[in-house]
Order: sequence, then C-alpha cells, then structure tokens
Amino acid sequence: MLAILVIYFIGRYFFKLAEVHGKSKWVYVILGIVSYYFPIFIIGLIIGIWSIFDEETFMWIEDSNFTIINYGCMFIGALSAFVFYKLLSKKWQNKPQNFSEIEEIGKNEIA
Repeated sequence: MLAILVIYFIGRYFFKLAEVHGKSKWVYVILGIVSYYFPIFIIGLIIGIWSIFDEETFMWIEDSNFTIINYGCMFIGALSAFVFYKLLSKKWQNKPQNFSEIEEIGKNEIA
C-alpha cells in the first residue's frame, strides 16, 4: 500500500514539473516511475546473483522477514526519483530564454 502512495506522489510531481515547463506530461510521469523502480530492480539483481554464489547470504535472506530490504529499496528508489526530478528541474530552468522579444524592443523605436 505504501508503494502505491509513493508511485502516486512521484507521478504527481513529475506531471506538475512537465506541465510547468511545457513538456509531455505522461512521458515524464512514466520516466519518474521508472526512475523509482530501476534502482530497486538493480538491487534485486545484485542480491539474487549474490545469493547464488554465497549460500550463507541466501539463508539470511530466506530467513529474514524482508522488511529491512523492502524499506531500504523503497528509500533508494525514492531517492533516485528525487535526484532525477531535481536534475530535470535544474536542466529546464537553465534552458536559454527566447531573446526574440528583447531584440524587437529596439527595432520599434528606431523606425
């Protein structure tokens, strides 16, 4: 249930960011959700491959209740989505402005 709320809020913030900057809203909602799930997938692969080669690790994972792993993965996923959000926000804010209006200010006064 908590993961659904996290996905909702990630999607909402990426939707608003794309809307403010005039980008494709749903593409960036999907990219935001992918930026949440991709590190979780990579962590799962690492743990899975590690458990194949190390029997003791596999027994520890099998006997644990997965709470620590789940919350850790959710934190890392949310952190990666937050970093991606900030990178997009900073990139779109630093985009060069359209100077055509500024250049036309002086033309009306000269003619």
